[in-house]
Formats: sequence, structure tokens, C-alpha cells
Amino acid sequence: MLRISKAKELLLFSDMNITQIAGSVGFNNARYFSKVFKQKELMTPAEYAKKYKPNLYFYLKDRKDIVYR
Repeated sequence: MLRISKAKELLLFSDMNITQIAGSVGFNNARYFSKVFKQKELMTPAEYAKKYKPNLYFYLKDRKDIVYR
């Protein structure tokens, strides 16, 4: 489903909340969006974001070429 694919992208790479993402991919109701998302991905949008959203802090922490002050 194309809308769920776009929602997954927005969950990972935007600062939008779930209600905003639901609306931007064509769902008028965030609860219904979450229900459809869970049926397709076997986890809620919040669980998906928590599991797969890149953690920039850990990426930067491991970089040796950055000087922290």
C-alpha cells in the first residue's frame, strides 16, 4: 500500500506527529490510520518509529573526527 510506505518514510525522516502523518497520507482519522498501519506492519506507527528511527546521537557519538567541547 503506497500510503503506508509514505507514512513509514515520514515516521522515520520527519518531525511530524502521527496525526499529521495520517492526514498527509490521506487518512482523516488518526485512529483508523493506526489500525490500518498495524494490520500491514504488525506494529503501531509509534512502535515502528521507536524501532527504526535513526538515532543521530549514537551516530555522532561514535564519530572520531568530531571534537566535543
